[in-house]
Amino acid sequence: LEDELPSEWTGKRRFGLAWETAADIVRFNRVQGVSLGLGYEVKPRIAYTSLLASARFSFGDKRLTGSLTARRDGPYARIDLSGYRDVREVEPWTRGIGIGNSINALFVGHDDAEYFLATGGKLSVTWNDRWRQNMTLHVAVQREESMARVNNNNIWGTDILLPNRPVDEGTYLRYGLSRDDRIGGVSIKTGVELVTDMTQSAGRGW
Repeated sequence: LEDELPSEWTGKRRFGLAWETAADIVRFNRVQGVSLGLGYEVKPRIAYTSLLASARFSFGDKRLTGSLTARRDGPYARIDLSGYRDVREVEPWTRGIGIGNSINALFVGHDDAEYFLATGGKLSVTWNDRWRQNMTLHVAVQREESMARVNNNNIWGTDILLPNRPVDEGTYLRYGLSRDDRIGGVSIKTGVELVTDMTQSAGRGW
């Protein structure tokens, strides 16, 4: 109900800085080194709708990345339509983009994810009702490129961060279905995905 009321009634701001996680502000991994991010959100006068823009600069490879997302976060589902040039993880079950992995890599030298550079667009739907809660359907078309390790040291200067393995570069269509659940303090991620470049295809589940 609140989201359908005018912003001057509820006191909600229609625009401003926005980050979804702590790692959106500052991050560290072996392919970017230290990187800083900025997020901005605009809420037009349409219920449940927002426009989100993000930009990130990495000091290790001097690379600028970012994304632009149109979002409808309604009572039953969140729909995102995004265009991006961003660093992604090869495996869906790793936590390389999170703040926990940044602390691990910076202080202990454990970077547990593999990374690639993705440029493209994605449509995703995450449901929020009944048995479909936290279930996400996604379709993406993106150019995938390898990223070299730019930092092999932790904060103590110890040479222990492993090289980042290359990917099979090309333009791919990805579509899949995944779900995130929590049982007590345990997070369970399940899903399936099909990847194709129109000449060959691969599928995986987790």
